[in-house]
Amino acid sequence: MFKFKKKKLPLLTEILISDILPPPQKPRRYFEITKLDELSRSIRRYGVLQPILVRPLGKKYEIIAGERRLRAASLAGLRRIPSIVMNMSDSDAAAAALIENMQRENLSFLDESGGMRSLAENDCMSVSNLAYMLSVTDETVEQKLRFEKLPVSVKKAILYNKITEEQAKQIMRLDDEETMLKVAKKIVQNGYDTSQTRELVEKILLSEMPVLQPNKKYKGGDLRLIRNTLNKTVDIMKRSGMRAKASERDEDGCYEYTIKVEKAN
Repeated sequence: MFKFKKKKLPLLTEILISDILPPPQKPRRYFEITKLDELSRSIRRYGVLQPILVRPLGKKYEIIAGERRLRAASLAGLRRIPSIVMNMSDSDAAAAALIENMQRENLSFLDESGGMRSLAENDCMSVSNLAYMLSVTDETVEQKLRFEKLPVSVKKAILYNKITEEQAKQIMRLDDEETMLKVAKKIVQNGYDTSQTRELVEKILLSEMPVLQPNKKYKGGDLRLIRNTLNKTVDIMKRSGMRAKASERDEDGCYEYTIKVEKAN
């Protein structure tokens, strides 16, 4: 006779807020104080309408999803909070926290990027595995992870000024941290949309393109300078989003440098 083990279902209960520990890796790194205060006032009036998700950790619990609700409930003076208790592995808990916040659409794209990076590094996941776990495309993961390359000062400027994800993608085309910060400031000051941001960045990239001095005579020994100048020009074109290829050939006493740029579809 076969015996089947009953699968433990998630448990819905109330837990002391003092017994709930923060997650080791938070998908959300930034909380808006004003919105947190608004949620706190709502909880004082109506209570917590949606349980948080936790997992057992010794005699206490670790929060998986709902940290904002937990903070607001604590501000509202609650001692206990409705909670769903589930047994989950570290990687499943981290993925569940990130998915819950992404589905609610109240997580910044930089927080999403940081959460994906933590998952990828801690579990040595490939982009494809991470995309499968989060139910998104490989391209979405790759795009989000690129934001982790931004300098900390630029990330703070983007978050503080509520610069959109599409505008941040344009800012990332620039190499210099100081220039990135100036562009972020200009976007806010002038109320630029994505199209205007793109135009601004492209003007900056074009202004960086090196120009050969027409009055200077280049001798045979200066050929390396010309090659470096042309190579830098191609690099800038690629950074601006152009699909550019360069090839060079040296024969019959002539040096030939060819740049091919794919037409936009």
